Amino acid sequence: MKKIIALIIIVASTIQLVAQIDSLRTVSLIAAIRVTDMEKIELQLQQLFNEERTVPDFFYREKSKLTTRFELSEKRYYSFEKQLENWGYVESIKIESINYNDKLNTIDKKIERLQKEVIKYEDILSKVNVQSENHVRYWEKLEMRKDELRSLLRLKDDYRQNNKRFEVELTLKEENMMSYEPDFSFVNMPGLQYSFLNIENPVDSLFPENMNGYSLKYLLNRRKTYIELGLYRANGESVTTTFSEMYTFGIGQDFYSTHLGRGARRFLNLYSGFKIGVFYLSSDTRKITSWYATPSLGIEIFKTKNILLDNKLGYYLPFKENKNLRGLIYDISFNVVF
Repeated sequence: MKKIIALIIIVASTIQLVAQIDSLRTVSLIAAIRVTDMEKIELQLQQLFNEERTVPDFFYREKSKLTTRFELSEKRYYSFEKQLENWGYVESIKIESINYNDKLNTIDKKIERLQKEVIKYEDILSKVNVQSENHVRYWEKLEMRKDELRSLLRLKDDYRQNNKRFEVELTLKEENMMSYEPDFSFVNMPGLQYSFLNIENPVDSLFPENMNGYSLKYLLNRRKTYIELGLYRANGESVTTTFSEMYTFGIGQDFYSTHLGRGARRFLNLYSGFKIGVFYLSSDTRKITSWYATPSLGIEIFKTKNILLDNKLGYYLPFKENKNLRGLIYDISFNVVF
């Protein structure tokens, strides 16, 4: 029976200690999110404020940006944290948890020590002659201890006022489905590209079955707007055909998926793209000049702030000789920031 009672006391003490520690915790969440419907999110925030009966510390709305800071109850905070993922692309999130229990324990020990010293000096002063120098000296020490005690009590109250606070600070930026502003800043990122063009229905002795291409590829911004200047040559036995060389100049744009990370990963970012340009196909007797278009689907193999290794598969669609020149084209490129 005694063991059971002792066990109950230990468990109760542990629960009380855990509750004390938890009650002295402040949680702060700071997040930056890109959303596609700012008005909808703003209505949800206003509804949240009304339900929680809270007034935000600040709420600033611009044309395509919203910043706010507010506090939530513990129960609503944890459900709100999960809700953020449904608002859009979370660019960054920082959660800090501050536990004041250790600080308060230290303060309580100092307060207990000072209280004992105050009692000691008060007792000494009651026994010392008021006119003596010792009385003045002990009185000064007593006042110093009282000042320290008052400061510690104020500090303890400050910590207590932070009891169970859940602070949220949000920066919301609206984006359209095509792009968002920081990606279009200029970047000096030249590189090389190898291409393999497999023509579907080449005319015998006129057009080659496949061609190898070598291009200079220049990325203009981090949203992957680029220009290309390339030379294609007939491959292997196809060299004997009438048309064996092709020069190309094109401009293209790649588009990251809104729902697949927006190109934020280092590896394997999926994207779609589109390129248009002009080509010049030459032989000893004939020349063909026209424009072309190439829709494509690609995967970034590896990407950092300064390096991009990329590959994609597209369908080459020339305006002239479409039936004889169209076909699948594979590109692999490497670009470096200078």
